[in-house]
Amino acid sequence: GVEFHSADSRLSASVIYFRRNIEDLISYDGSLGYININEQNDSGLEVSAEYQFPTTQVKLFYNYLDGTITQDGEETDNLIRRPDHQVGSSINQRFGENLQAGLSGKFVGQRNDLFFNSQTFTNDEVELGSYVLLDARIRYNFLNEKLTIFASVNNILNSEYTEVYGFNTRGTYFKGGLKFSY
Repeated sequence: GVEFHSADSRLSASVIYFRRNIEDLISYDGSLGYININEQNDSGLEVSAEYQFPTTQVKLFYNYLDGTITQDGEETDNLIRRPDHQVGSSINQRFGENLQAGLSGKFVGQRNDLFFNSQTFTNDEVELGSYVLLDARIRYNFLNEKLTIFASVNNILNSEYTEVYGFNTRGTYFKGGLKFSY
């Protein structure tokens, strides 16, 4: 990979390529138990950038992931619940010394998952659709940063999505609280 940091430390960026090749991989199959998979090959690219303005920070990222398993000469996708493409950004703003607010969003591409089919007693593949998440947060520091009040609204767009087949995810939700440091 390659990293860059500007002389004034305001801009940073990185590009990372990775490749992983595993021979004689051991995996678990619900119907067969532990099995030897001939080969697993994964590769990907991670790109990120960050810029710090006087009171604003902007971050961007993109991830690409590809992977296969070869078993008995047959090649299949091994990236269960992991998207080929993911992209996101965030912006954080300081308002004076004590108040900070931010907005972040990400797109998560389509993924595959496995579920146990009780009719056939096999693991079946199912496609999980892509989705977009948008979150906002705010915090205020009191008493020389010893007390912080914070709040966030997550999934502002009320996106319907699934991370794991058969399990629900939250719609729009709010959370907040106090943090005391001494």
